[in-house]
Amino acid sequence: MKMWSGRFRQPLDPDFERWQRSFEFDRRLLHYEVAASQAHASALKNAGILTGDELISMLHGRLKIAERAISSHDSRANS
Repeated sequence: MKMWSGRFRQPLDPDFERWQRSFEFDRRLLHYEVAASQAHASALKNAGILTGDELISMLHGRLKIAERAISSHDSRANS
């Protein structure tokens, strides 16, 4: 799937095309990205930048992102 197809009149830059093809690799890193993001959000809460409710909301949102990515990957793998 091409993320930007149909939006531009000229062909996409070859470097951009290569970057776009890395999404499957990026998906394998998602677990680590979510864990790092959750740790960062917790640090922001500990520093007084986020409230407890904001932290819970952010953590919940990140888990939903991970669940959707896994679900979407599984449904494509089973097709």
